[in-house]
Amino acid sequence: MCVALLTLAGKAISNDALYRGWTSNPHGGGFAYVKDGEVVIEKGFLDYNSFQKAYAKASDLYAADSPFLVHMRIRTSGATNANNCHPFPIRNGALIHNGIMFTPTGKRAGEPGDLKSDTRVFAESLYNILNLEHIKKEANGIRQAIGFGNKIAFLYNDKSYFILGESSGTWDQGIWHSNDSCRLRK
Repeated sequence: MCVALLTLAGKAISNDALYRGWTSNPHGGGFAYVKDGEVVIEKGFLDYNSFQKAYAKASDLYAADSPFLVHMRIRTSGATNANNCHPFPIRNGALIHNGIMFTPTGKRAGEPGDLKSDTRVFAESLYNILNLEHIKKEANGIRQAIGFGNKIAFLYNDKSYFILGESSGTWDQGIWHSNDSCRLRK
């Protein structure tokens, strides 16, 4: 069921942890960070090597000053394609999700060659209202609507972040994990 990670500025995911997460969640990946006051989304990686190289490069350049959202997907709804890779853009930011909210149906499901995931439908439908103040104010209501097992991490242009369902994941040395897919055994 995917893995969503948020790294604080000054932190990065090790190659070993990234590889562990990918082998458990091999249906695509992506990440987001803040550069010059804008959230940059790099996504659509469907093989580990290109994902790892892109993450390493971006992390080397921007992790010292920016939080990162990192996501590796295991398909639960929608097609396995670049369009369903996280992060998804929202106004002034990006989001990643771990869990299952719903199975898209009808027009929202997308076209036969590009069936949409639940997270993609969520982000596209609520693009304009997922600002930080609204998320904080309505966090409990949003969690009730999407289910308390879901976790969503948001990153905004000013480097602020918020995690719906934060207590359902774990923090380890400045990195929040939605589950143990990337955690190395000690």
